[in-house]
Amino acid sequence: MDVTIDDIVVESGVSRATVYRRYPNRELLLADLVESYFAPFEADGGRIMSSSASFSDRMEQIFIWSMTGLFTRPWLAAMFSEGMSAEKLALFNSMYGNRVHMSLRPHLERAKKNGELRNELDSKELIDWFLREMLLAFILGEKDKKLLSHKFRQYLLPVLVPDAKMQAESANIIDRVSQLEETTKAIVQTLESIRPKRTK
Repeated sequence: MDVTIDDIVVESGVSRATVYRRYPNRELLLADLVESYFAPFEADGGRIMSSSASFSDRMEQIFIWSMTGLFTRPWLAAMFSEGMSAEKLALFNSMYGNRVHMSLRPHLERAKKNGELRNELDSKELIDWFLREMLLAFILGEKDKKLLSHKFRQYLLPVLVPDAKMQAESANIIDRVSQLEETTKAIVQTLESIRPKRTK
């Protein structure tokens, strides 16, 4: 980041002494700025994730809300207006990604316990991937709610939730194997009862 405290003093019109009294370095100023900027969004996101809707519905709402609300903010638009780079992604993650991790992780762990999220998914990797998908949709200019909903349901949701059809098929196979074992046991018992006993 090339912005200096002097740049901030000039841009804000506040005296250097006032800025340094409150913020001895630009990192503290940036942290305070991020805190004040994201607090209302975190509250909105928390309300979505704490609702009584299913986990998949809540994740879809978060995805669409991010695209149509959070990612429309001018500073994010300016940051990614000329595409994504490793430096921009690192800046975004340091400013926003860590806060998303803290906010979403408890909900993901709860969803795993409830069987709503694939158990094998690592929460940190999942959030990183989810953020990249949101950034990609943002950079591509995808802001139509129906299109975002379609993208989420077709490409993102299958990664998140356990495959109900596969689970049902697995349960069906287990039931059939159990029935086969019972039938085999019954046949063996019947054969044992009708087999002539050997005489000495």
